[in-house]
Amino acid sequence: MIGNVRIAMDTSNPRTWIGHVIVCGVQGLGVRVVELLRSAGIRVVIIGTAAQEQHLRVVQTLDVPRIDASPRNPESLWAAGLAGALCVVCVEDDDLRCLEAALLVQELAAQTRVIVRQSNPAVGRAITSAIPRGLVVNPADLAAPTFVESVLDERLHRMQIAGDDYAVREVEVRASGRLQDLFGELAPILVIHQDATTAVCPSRETSVSVGDRVALVGLESELMDFQEVPAQPLGVPARPGRPARRPLQALARNLSYGANSALKWTVGGLFVLGSLFAVILMFGYVDTANDKMDLLDAVYFSVETLATVGYGDFAFDAQPGYLRIVAILVMIMTVALMAILYALVTEFLVSRRLAATFGLLRVTGMTNHVVVVGLGSLGVAVVERLVAMGQQVVVVERDPNNRHIGRARALAVPVIAQDATQTQTLVSANMPAAAAVAVLTSDEYANLETGLAVRDSLGQRWPDVPVVMRVFDRRLAAMLEQRLKFHHVRSVSAVSAPWFVAAALGLEVIATFAVDQETFIAGRLTVRAEGGLAGVSMLDLPMRARVIALTRQGGLEHLPRSQTTLQAGDDAYVVGPPEDLLSLLMHNRSVNVQDGSSQP
Repeated sequence: MIGNVRIAMDTSNPRTWIGHVIVCGVQGLGVRVVELLRSAGIRVVIIGTAAQEQHLRVVQTLDVPRIDASPRNPESLWAAGLAGALCVVCVEDDDLRCLEAALLVQELAAQTRVIVRQSNPAVGRAITSAIPRGLVVNPADLAAPTFVESVLDERLHRMQIAGDDYAVREVEVRASGRLQDLFGELAPILVIHQDATTAVCPSRETSVSVGDRVALVGLESELMDFQEVPAQPLGVPARPGRPARRPLQALARNLSYGANSALKWTVGGLFVLGSLFAVILMFGYVDTANDKMDLLDAVYFSVETLATVGYGDFAFDAQPGYLRIVAILVMIMTVALMAILYALVTEFLVSRRLAATFGLLRVTGMTNHVVVVGLGSLGVAVVERLVAMGQQVVVVERDPNNRHIGRARALAVPVIAQDATQTQTLVSANMPAAAAVAVLTSDEYANLETGLAVRDSLGQRWPDVPVVMRVFDRRLAAMLEQRLKFHHVRSVSAVSAPWFVAAALGLEVIATFAVDQETFIAGRLTVRAEGGLAGVSMLDLPMRARVIALTRQGGLEHLPRSQTTLQAGDDAYVVGPPEDLLSLLMHNRSVNVQDGSSQP
């Protein structure tokens, strides 16, 4: 025990540490931040309670001390070594709790840097003004571009490097050979072989075969021209809209939208009753001239009876007894059915009015649209980007009181307030005509259930429609791709965590993106004269990373050759997995922060 706070692991006392990072929050994002910090050799203390068992196992595996208490308790922060901390990262799932913890840190140690997770832009701006040494990071805004790229199946990631337009593009190899022979100066950052094995930032001497996939980085102008490169760009071009429905078909669908099964059965029952009665009249009714009814008279008299009009032009007083009994039964049944019909029609009209209010009637005529399931912080960020790109979007959100529904309506996006795991909900969203689906709720098991329902609803179109699913566990993501053939499984934590860590350690992040299941980060660092990178050639970089540009006194050098040597003062623009870029950042220092003898 330290004061009234319990240390969850038997480690040395963090109160005496210097230069470490305190992470507040034992949820998915917090655990991923801890993993990245430990991969860079940084000491970490994590504060938080009520964590899931899987997250606690990861923390224990990393041998990270955990303060099993609230980070909004001053004693918890002092027990975690706030006095000597390099930075405090507040990444609890609740925005207000993150705000409270950040404000407490500033009150206790005003010079300590604070990185705060916030999903509300207004709150984020308020925090920025209230915490001079703080930085506000919105995971949803950071992850949204990656999810949008997956929804549109672009396989193209754009970014600005020193004022120039760079891009990462996935291609399929069309001729076997070495990467250098096939792609020249374009830099490969990932090779995905047909047997699902991968090579991150491979040597240009690496051999690839027809059918392998390669992610290349370079100037966008060069990547968009593949005339002399034996590769086929991946990504689905804009799909043409589905053929328009015939006018009568579209009218019938719109008129019937919102009608429940009871109304349809009632109308059907009246039709069947009227038809049977008309047939009986044709064969049994005989007028005063001893003539039988023709079809038109029989239908007319049947409708007249069902409508309870009774003009007096036909009567049963001279008809056989059985026909009068049939007429009595028909009138009784008609009274009951008409009462039910009036009630159901009233309900139907009210339902259509509500549907029109929410814009749902427009969904029935949509084709080639994107269905977004879940309207949380990530969902609304994805919707905003898609609408800005001119995409038609339909939102399915289970909670009719969701705070973001107003924002969706302001964007003229129809919202269906129903459960997306139900087939009827997917039909309401016109799933058979959708071009892509994004399942983005905050519950990964609900996302899995919804994804399976979407796959069943798409039927034969499943292989051709991008279905993007949000998960938190990276192992689950890998299993979903391998076993259930989901090809766009993404994690907000995996994409956004590097920004928190980079902000804590001083790395300037330019972009994060995902290729296959591998997360990459593009960042800038300045080579220190006393650091471990000065004098190192591109070929001898100590970890998986690719220097894509160098700014030095001679100007900007694009895709430097393997013999190029880093010099003190160079600004190196580097792309690689987060763990490797953070290790590269630490290698650039003269001493190890873990020893507590330097600051970034």
